[in-house]
Parts: sequence; C-alpha cells; structure tokens
Amino acid sequence: MATFTLTTLSPSFSSHFFAPVRFNRSPNLFYKNLHFPKLQSLKCSSSSSEPETSTIDWTYKLISGIAGIGFIETSYLAYLKFTGSDVFCPVGGDTCSSILNSDYAVVFGVPLPLIGMAAYSFVAALSLQLTTKKNLPFGVNRSNAQLVLLGSTTSMATASAYFLYILTTAFPESSCSYCLLSVLLSFSLFFLTLKDIGLQEKYKQLGLQLVIASLVILTLNTSYSSAKSTSR
Repeated sequence: MATFTLTTLSPSFSSHFFAPVRFNRSPNLFYKNLHFPKLQSLKCSSSSSEPETSTIDWTYKLISGIAGIGFIETSYLAYLKFTGSDVFCPVGGDTCSSILNSDYAVVFGVPLPLIGMAAYSFVAALSLQLTTKKNLPFGVNRSNAQLVLLGSTTSMATASAYFLYILTTAFPESSCSYCLLSVLLSFSLFFLTLKDIGLQEKYKQLGLQLVIASLVILTLNTSYSSAKSTSR
C-alpha cells in the first residue's frame, strides 16, 4: 500500500494546527476499475459469398417469372389458334390478326404459339430447378444446366430477332403487340442468362451461341421457303 504524507516547513507549527494528511490508495482498486474490451477471435467464414449466391438465385427466379409470362401469352395465342377465335389486339387492330394468321406464324406445320409454349415452359422449369440446391434430373450438373439454359435463351432471342426483321420488312405498315412482347421477353431472358455466366465463360461459349443462332436462322429460312414454294 502506498502512503503519502504532506507536512509544512515548521514541524511545531504544523503539529499544533494541522494534522498530517495521509492518502491511502490501493493499487488493486485502480486496476480493478479499469475495464479492458475483450478481443474477439477472428473467424473465417464464407459469408462474403452468400450475397452473390442470393443474387444468382434471384436472377433465376426472375428468369422463371419472365418465362411464365411468355408461357401465358403463347398459351392464349395457341388457344385462339385452335378455336378459331378472334385475337384481341390492343394496338394494331386487324393488322395484328393478319400477322398472327399469316404463313410466318407456322414453322414446318407447327404453329408458333405451340413452339413458344414449349420453349417458355422449359426455360421456366429449368431456371426454377437452378434456384434449388438439389441435383438436376438425369444426372445433369449445375454448370451443364446453365449452358443448356443459355442455349435455349439464345435460340429464343435469335428467333425473335428474325421475326422482328420479318415484321419490319414483310409487314411495314402493320403492328403486332404480341410479337413485340415476345421479342421483349426473349431478349430479357437472354441477357439475364448471359449475366449469370462469367466473362471468361462467355468467350468460351461464344462459338456455341453462334452455331445455335445459325441453326435457328437456317431452320426458319428453310421452313418459310418451303411454305412459299408450296403456296405457289
């Protein structure tokens, strides 16, 4: 225990008027009142990858939602095609119906709405499967499923671009709101799928995308050329 004594210069004077003042301070009390923060141990975790995984999951959910809208649209057009009902066109009127009932609305005898239903439903089902962490059917891993999804949306975007070209050349004064909606949906699906793939993987799959686009254009050209020759 530390002891401090204060006295004056004159011992007699201080002894009569002042008693010595002593300060007792315990060193243990000083250190006891100090509170040092506890150092937390550092833990390595994969929390930084969780936002990225969540973003990818939301991308696939958005893809499935857009594909669902496309499936509803093509289902409606397929119903009208098989029942022979009039198409309700908010923009374009009769010109919209003439486009949907033209020779360009059929590919090798199959109505385009049926092809669109199959394509949109496949993309929606595959993207929903990718949101889950379960194994894909037939032993397909996640990377291969992403490539299949990219190939599907590439073919859809290529077909939509081809139809948009036909719409502006063969029907320059007509408008088709359903055609424009399908183009918007297809390109949205393509760019969302392309966004999910890394930059290096994009360059690797560029050749595959070009092959798919060429096959789609070749198929549509062959179908419409044969349809024109038959009609003559």
